[in-house]
Amino acid sequence: MSKNIGIKELAKIANVSIGTIDRVLHNRQGVSEKTRQRVLALIEQHDYKPNLLAKHLASRKQFSIAVLMPASEDNPVWQPYVQGIEKAARDMEKFSVTVDHLPFDQYDPQSFENAAEGASAYDALLMVPLFEKAAMRLKDNFARQGKSCLCFDTNLPEGDEHLFIGQHAFQAGRLCASLLNYTVPADRSLLLVNLGRKAGYHLNFWGRENGFNSFFKGKDAPQRKLIAYEGPIEQANHLEQGIAEILQKSPNIGGIYVPNSRVYWVAHILEQLQRTDLILLGFDLIPENKKYLKRGTIDFLINQHPENQAYRGVEWLMQRLVFGEKAEPGSTPIDVVMRENLEE
Repeated sequence: MSKNIGIKELAKIANVSIGTIDRVLHNRQGVSEKTRQRVLALIEQHDYKPNLLAKHLASRKQFSIAVLMPASEDNPVWQPYVQGIEKAARDMEKFSVTVDHLPFDQYDPQSFENAAEGASAYDALLMVPLFEKAAMRLKDNFARQGKSCLCFDTNLPEGDEHLFIGQHAFQAGRLCASLLNYTVPADRSLLLVNLGRKAGYHLNFWGRENGFNSFFKGKDAPQRKLIAYEGPIEQANHLEQGIAEILQKSPNIGGIYVPNSRVYWVAHILEQLQRTDLILLGFDLIPENKKYLKRGTIDFLINQHPENQAYRGVEWLMQRLVFGEKAEPGSTPIDVVMRENLEE
């Protein structure tokens, strides 16, 4: 079966004019039923697909995509996402699609609301829904208007998995539990350090924590003592005191799980306490985390492919707007990074 056949080749095979092929494709009059059926059979036989890009460029229709995500200036976690957005914006220009980054303060719900107001005027939306209620209102508003809204990095609790691109938080948490269970002796306890869960932007943290805990539940689950510590995300001195007290009270701890990118805070504290013997695991390949991974204080980092997430999200929305594609966006892999494969 031939692939990528053009309309000229198809017309030659069918022994008809290009105009006849076009009339059949668009179900217009002026073609006998016998010829129509013969052309349709050849279209199916040769897997002919119209040049949708050329058709779109001829129409000169303009589309706009808003990307609602945290500002990246002071937070290295979001910088790779911005790089993905900027690359996508350059690549989408040829499709007459503009892509605008609408930043908000990830610690300020009102900042999200303000950015959301600006997003409503766009044809499609790619967003990080850190503030659940406001994000749900925005998503529902787009749905009422028949517009596409795709979440990335973080999914809403009752969010449609078909409208999310990113890493599955619950499964990532289970993977982390499995890693610690294999690498920490069976008679040692595990410490879960959750930073900033009460700050209002904790959907991923909850998912990763729940996935981690679920690994140790059930009739056939490994029997481990789990200790939880919740620290303030903006008060490193309180965290240092809290970690030190827990390690003193529970000397049997063998591994620590931090379900976000602030694992480098814990790594710094462990070095200060000279407790680099503990297995430490967290998220994101930001510079501070990579530094402690190279030194061996952090043992594992979970990579979310942020630049790829953002790029694919914009690309998926473009394909819907321009070509009417209905394919699912898909998830991103859960990569485990160690010192040995960091450069890869």
